[in-house]
Amino acid sequence: MKILEFNSIKKDLRNKIKFALCIPSIYRVGMSSLAMHTIYNILNSFENVSCERVFLPIDNSAPYSLESNQRLESFDFIAFSLHFEINYINLLKILLKTNIPIYSKERDTTHPILIAGGPLSVNPLPLSSFIDLFVIGDFEPVAKKIVDTYNNANDKRDFLEQCASFEGFYVPEYVKGKVKKIYEPNLDNCPHSISQIVPQVEPKSPFFPSLGKSFLLEISRGCNRGCRFCLIGYQGRPIRFRSFKQIQQIISEGIEITQLKKVSLIGSGLSDHPNLEDICWYIVNNGLELSLPSLRVDCITDDLLQALKKGNQKSLTLAPEVGSERLLKVIHKGFSINDVLTAIYNVKQNGIVNLKLYFMLNLPSETSEDVEAIGNLVQKVIQGGFRESNLKLSINSFIPKPHTPFQWESSIDLEILRNKIKELKKILKVKTNFLDPRWARIQTYLSLGDTKFGDIISMVAKLGGGLGAWNKALKDSDFTPKTYKLDFDLPWDFIELEIRKKGIINEYIKAKSDN
Repeated sequence: MKILEFNSIKKDLRNKIKFALCIPSIYRVGMSSLAMHTIYNILNSFENVSCERVFLPIDNSAPYSLESNQRLESFDFIAFSLHFEINYINLLKILLKTNIPIYSKERDTTHPILIAGGPLSVNPLPLSSFIDLFVIGDFEPVAKKIVDTYNNANDKRDFLEQCASFEGFYVPEYVKGKVKKIYEPNLDNCPHSISQIVPQVEPKSPFFPSLGKSFLLEISRGCNRGCRFCLIGYQGRPIRFRSFKQIQQIISEGIEITQLKKVSLIGSGLSDHPNLEDICWYIVNNGLELSLPSLRVDCITDDLLQALKKGNQKSLTLAPEVGSERLLKVIHKGFSINDVLTAIYNVKQNGIVNLKLYFMLNLPSETSEDVEAIGNLVQKVIQGGFRESNLKLSINSFIPKPHTPFQWESSIDLEILRNKIKELKKILKVKTNFLDPRWARIQTYLSLGDTKFGDIISMVAKLGGGLGAWNKALKDSDFTPKTYKLDFDLPWDFIELEIRKKGIINEYIKAKSDN
């Protein structure tokens, strides 16, 4: 795969610790991952390290690194950044195209060390048969430790055994006790990627980044809101904000180096940044375009909307999640339906004509009235002035996540979910994207999987990864979904986050009382 790029780094590989940074997705998706740019630049900042990128080939061919066209077998490390459970299959599909055994127990000291990290690592068990080392938390505090430890270790096993004693590392072969998440409390201490790689391709190209050609700017990390369905709301605590002063410097340097004309803000809790409006106005007043992801409806102001309009953002994404007051309270969203409608009215009044709304189906305690309420809310949005042609809906099924209050709600009845979708389709008259219930169920299995589920993932990857592969693998393995009670030990309890299990249980009990 040959793509003309600016700012990629190609080092002389001699006498270097060689990392293959792998985003188990296609190029256009992986290149819109700020984590990829960040890890790439951090590792390449070490003189004795070379980091090259690997993506899922679009033609099902063997994976090679982009920078020097090296096979994965030639690297010392293969580092996977994981953000979506469904990419577990892609991870194994990539390995299956190499001569590297997928099971860690079948690899020896001649094979690369496999590392994985990202928000999903708070339940590492589904991949623990394949991965040698998991980073639980932020990469920045441990990057130098990984490099130095490897540099001084006698061999691969010595390296892993040493890492097993470090905070933030889970080494399945050695660690048997608790593993505490590691994070950098001050986001200003986390180096931001300035020299981001810019692919020189046209918008119609299959390699054009999914976020477009834009400078990716992380202004926040984590979230303290505590929506009871949300992994980041629990895994990502505490929320941290990058200072406005540092943000200004990053923008100035990054735009000069990349020559990009657009800035995309990144951060799950960016709506809560105390300087959000100042950041947006700084960007647009410097003649740059601006892009924001989904915003919280209770953080939208006229001033913010005017900055977005000046920044040429023609579409805005909001996530009401549900259509009823009762269910908003159950999921602890923190705003009302009236707040949703007020925000949407303000969006329209400020001249942003395209709107995308995210909703979820199948949340705990959801009733037929709650499903109908989604349709009623959408109808009010249309009555408020948005044309049906300018309105897009994305409706996904609730997926229970580990370490969240709804981790005990693990069952998905396909027939019930299909009926809910059918009812909504009768009500909604606008363009709507629904997640296939079969994939929702599979994502649930992956999210709450244990070590034994790894064999099923392996079987699915070998069979191609489609729904047919999943059906066969689940049937042949005689898989039965597990359900857990509040007083049960959960497989992933050994991962310690900032909020303890007792607090999560209390939130689950509150959710039940909010019905």
